[in-house]
Amino acid sequence: MDKKDPICGMEVDEKKAKFSTVKNGKKYYFCSRNCYDKFLSPGNAAIQKSIKNIKEASKETKKSKSSKNDETKKLIVPIKGMNCASCAVKIEKNLNKQEGVNSANVNIATGKAFIGYDAGKITQEKLEKVIVDTGYEVERISKEDGTLKLKVLGMDNSHCIGIVGSALDKLDGIISKELLPTGKATIKFDSDLISQDKIRSAIKDAGYENLPDAASKDEEKEVRDKETRSLKFKVIVSMVLALPLLYFAMGPHIGLPISSFIERNMALIQFIITTPIMIVGHEFFTKGFRSLIKTRTANMDTLVAIGTGTAYTYSIY
Repeated sequence: MDKKDPICGMEVDEKKAKFSTVKNGKKYYFCSRNCYDKFLSPGNAAIQKSIKNIKEASKETKKSKSSKNDETKKLIVPIKGMNCASCAVKIEKNLNKQEGVNSANVNIATGKAFIGYDAGKITQEKLEKVIVDTGYEVERISKEDGTLKLKVLGMDNSHCIGIVGSALDKLDGIISKELLPTGKATIKFDSDLISQDKIRSAIKDAGYENLPDAASKDEEKEVRDKETRSLKFKVIVSMVLALPLLYFAMGPHIGLPISSFIERNMALIQFIITTPIMIVGHEFFTKGFRSLIKTRTANMDTLVAIGTGTAYTYSIY
């Protein structure tokens, strides 16, 4: 009759088992000396309990770190009255003393404090009060200043919003951003650190054309129509070339006839047909790698470029 090894769970024939023991009136059978020794080890239960406690503690630590990262915010505060480097050092020192402040850097040249803080432990008002209590004045900026409203073409889902948002997060001077799946973007920024043109350029480098939100419907329609015409042309050219390529490459595998000339020169013919398809789709490479290099963010163009580029290069090799 087969019994289960209490350590590894393996089925053990009690007649053939070389290792067995009786514990609390019950007989146990083991598949090997290793399982037998583990079962008899007095610290076995304690070890398992210790491992379990360590795993649970690790999970709690990760959860705590994740929660902390979710609450971390960045704040840029313009300051009046700083006349020397010691002023900046004094403000920095007092800010870094506060519980919840992860980092504080005061730039005397721009007259601004750059603060990373935990919103769950300290508020913006408290941080500004620390600066005032140190003897300096916090400059208030009009809400309308440094605001850019755009229409981002193609930003119509959470994935695209994530890519655009990631590209903006890498820029110095972005105070806040609101990105919607309707393609509308409202970005508040520090005009002393970054310009509107640089923000729009970063979004374009991420793979998304953009227009000022105040642009006319005709201008937006013209851009969309131009993109549609370009895509139609690429699809038609790619399809015209891809169909014979598919026939030549896969036809012989399913018994379709093919001339001996094509069969003898198959590699060259595939290269000649494939290369124009790659040229027509060159924007996958320019947009995809530009996004990866300039904004350090991969988008769908990047994935297509890597996949097709790798296959094409390896096939040539």
